[in-house]
Amino acid sequence: MENEKIEIKFKLAEVTNKFLLHLKETTDCLTHIYCSIDKSVLDIHQSLPTDSFPVKITDNKPNPTIEEQKQITLNWTLTKAFEDFITGLTKSFKETYKYLKIFTLSQEPPQTRSREDFEKEFQKIEIDIEKFHFPDFIEKIETLLNQPLPFRKELLSINQIRNCLVHHHGTFLNKDIKNSPTGDLRLKWISLKFSTAKGGQQTEITYAFKKDGATVDNLSYETIKNEKVFKQGDKISLNINEFNGIAYTYATFATGLFPLMPQPK
Repeated sequence: MENEKIEIKFKLAEVTNKFLLHLKETTDCLTHIYCSIDKSVLDIHQSLPTDSFPVKITDNKPNPTIEEQKQITLNWTLTKAFEDFITGLTKSFKETYKYLKIFTLSQEPPQTRSREDFEKEFQKIEIDIEKFHFPDFIEKIETLLNQPLPFRKELLSINQIRNCLVHHHGTFLNKDIKNSPTGDLRLKWISLKFSTAKGGQQTEITYAFKKDGATVDNLSYETIKNEKVFKQGDKISLNINEFNGIAYTYATFATGLFPLMPQPK
């Protein structure tokens, strides 16, 4: 076998950046939609300005009020953005798996494989990453790293809720808990709780506290572990604070993924 040097260049930052850029797009769009709907006073029964006649479905139910429709639309928007988290993180998982497999190949003794062998392995990696599901990536990446991923329980719980939203329209069914020891669905995430000393007491900094402007002389925060339990038959829903906490959980995981990557010598 010829002593041929094979050089592979990889943008390692992509293991984090793929998700963060996706998260930016998702949260930017959500913020725009949320704020627009929240301030909207438009007649919700108007038709879309299409060239052809717009599609209208009659369900023989009373039309919702403007406030009711605003809440329905906000819930729908939060749900769709939540579903999109898995799509974004899967992009980072693909890059992570690809890099770890290539790094593993690079650690083999010299002249073990030919260029043709390497090219076949690269093709197999590209095929595999399009077949793996979200839990598959977690399991295989942990095997390649030889350690568990941080926020593993949170990631899997978020994916489980996402599957329920996608496949069962957000209604929790018995099949969703076949592997649940508690007989329910538990959404787990972390969030930051900020507070300040005011009048000799610690006061939590909420949106109501800061929306009109506030001067804070000192600031402290703590990481909160959150859990939301869904029983069979429950309709899965999220509010804006829960969504923000879940986004923070994913961003924290993604930024912590890069330091776990083994570096070539």
